[in-house]
Amino acid sequence: MKLLKIMLCIFVLIWLPSALGICVFPACGVSSAPRRGMTEDGVSGSEKAAGCPDAADFLLCMLAGNLLMWAVFEAVAVPCAFGGAALHTVLLIWSAVIAAILLGCSLKRRIFPVFRFGHRERMAGTACPASDHPAGSRRHDAEILFYAAAALAAVLILLQCAVYIGGMHLDQDDSRYIAEAVDAWENDRIYAVLPQSGSVRTGAWSGDFIKDLVSPWPLWIAAASKLTMMHPATFAHTVCAAYLLLLFYACVYLIGRELFRDSREKPMIFLAVSAFIMMFFAGSLRTSAEFTLLRIWQGKSVFAGVGTAALLLEFLMLYRYAEKPGYGSGEKKVFLLVLLTGAASCLMSGMGVILSLIMIAAFSLWYLIAYRRIRGFLILMLDCLPGIVMGMMTILLHGVTG
Repeated sequence: MKLLKIMLCIFVLIWLPSALGICVFPACGVSSAPRRGMTEDGVSGSEKAAGCPDAADFLLCMLAGNLLMWAVFEAVAVPCAFGGAALHTVLLIWSAVIAAILLGCSLKRRIFPVFRFGHRERMAGTACPASDHPAGSRRHDAEILFYAAAALAAVLILLQCAVYIGGMHLDQDDSRYIAEAVDAWENDRIYAVLPQSGSVRTGAWSGDFIKDLVSPWPLWIAAASKLTMMHPATFAHTVCAAYLLLLFYACVYLIGRELFRDSREKPMIFLAVSAFIMMFFAGSLRTSAEFTLLRIWQGKSVFAGVGTAALLLEFLMLYRYAEKPGYGSGEKKVFLLVLLTGAASCLMSGMGVILSLIMIAAFSLWYLIAYRRIRGFLILMLDCLPGIVMGMMTILLHGVTG
């Protein structure tokens, strides 16, 4: 049974998002940063010909796959919760949509998505070329620095994951987030019991239920627990927490790739320094480090960690693309990523609804002023739609019940 649960966790948390990301956002179309001697896609011509995968491309595809999964779940769960549907109905509709996306993209490419990274060429015996580095002692020093930073980052990040898996942090918000997830998981119903009192909800939506109706992250915890055959409290405090922390640091590494495009070792140093700093910036209950390192399974903490980092990464990518004339396929995919991040942020929490809308709107205004790209500005305005719709829904629900 334990082996089965491990396999299900790997399928739900690793294989499924990576397959979705690779299928919908191929690595050759969107890259986190081109290095010396590379094209704007972030891959050298010889690597592209050889079909060699890039680790940063894979991380970006995994991030995109998670954002797509969460955005679809938001679109499915909100109307189902309004209609009083059961949890298994939400799970079935969401699974059908995800399967249709995978099947449609797979048939379009005539190849199963997990083999998207030049599988045929590598099977033919083409070797991946070594990355470009200065010759001699400088190359040797850069390699040592890279591996030293990678080892330090791995130790720090794995230590933080071990604290989640082996430790125990109880938070008052769990009386709502986890309680709602456990009730949905056990009784196959959505927001039927008031977590504060345990009494059955009657009448109109009110109180915290309005926030959780618009941002049903507890339902995602319950649905993922169903898929992995784990109790929601166990899943949220151990496997999900460690996974979301790793996803956050993947965003940090990709941000480092954007900031240091001409170096292989500097992004890894950036990751190691960030992991070290995070351990000493949790002194307040309202810091991003506190949300990320102590209770990342809660929706607002997911946004404070993964959501804000993903938006910052996408803004940096759009900044890079804006320096070139025209709108390439990579830039169009980043616009789509911003839309998915906005929708996924709405799933996470009410804070995600408001702050993602503010961040996208503020960047779009700067984008218009700095580059005078009307088309890109209008697309970014469309990316604000999830936040606008969910924000208006929250206001209307408070107005009706208030």
